[in-house]
Amino acid sequence: MFGSTGSGKTHCLEGSNSDPGLASLIGDNLFNLMEDKRFRTSTGQGNFQFQIKMRYVEIVDEEVRDLLQGSYGVSRNTLQVVLNEWEGASVNGVQWVPMANQHQLADFIANGSRNRTQKQNEFGRMSEKATAVFSLEITQITESGSDTNVLVSRLNIVDLPSCEILNEDPEALRVKQGSTLNRGIQALNTLIRELSANQHGDNAYYEGSTVTQLLRDSFGGNSLTMGIFTVQYGDPIGSTLTLRAMKRCQAIMNFPVINDNRTIGLLRKYRIELAAH
Repeated sequence: MFGSTGSGKTHCLEGSNSDPGLASLIGDNLFNLMEDKRFRTSTGQGNFQFQIKMRYVEIVDEEVRDLLQGSYGVSRNTLQVVLNEWEGASVNGVQWVPMANQHQLADFIANGSRNRTQKQNEFGRMSEKATAVFSLEITQITESGSDTNVLVSRLNIVDLPSCEILNEDPEALRVKQGSTLNRGIQALNTLIRELSANQHGDNAYYEGSTVTQLLRDSFGGNSLTMGIFTVQYGDPIGSTLTLRAMKRCQAIMNFPVINDNRTIGLLRKYRIELAAH
């Protein structure tokens, strides 16, 4: 979700009681698809099982917080982004919560949304400078005879900070508001420019911020990515920045692969080799 303040990007993710957002709609349909697949597999000669887990984190001023921890009585602590040999860029210590059905998922989405930052400082509302990453991990296990196939998929819906800050001089902004408050959106803007100019992603700098580290697969990596760019009437600056980013993102090339047993093992092997160097 990329857009300026008030353009509706956060509402598009979270929705409301009367107007469900993308997170709830996708989760609802996902459970229906998995149950249908289990029914169709059971009528044949195979066995199908699945598990859906949820994660919901927010990055504010380069700090990562687990929005779901408050939902089950655990105090929220600052977390760190690490390179995991199985997952790639991940959040160390974050809670992946198993979901039993779409109703439980909807409740956790609502609780996570309520836990998002409501703070303000001298530079305005912190929510306008926050990034939220809602994630579902789907594990599918299909058994047919002596063969067992495991397929792991992850869906990330990302609510990025308001983009109008990109219209200001980055150096002046760092002096005025500090070096970390707007680092996420500025580093992402730089990354988008680099990847759009060089589709192979050679020398792309993902370590510029916590946000760009977490979005390594979404921009130029192992992912199918759809951008939702929100504009609003009466906001020429924000709309121009949004449409400019959209045009650049159209030139970025990703390299998605199917994450089955063998591919996951190969990716782990290469990540270990990269970490060793």
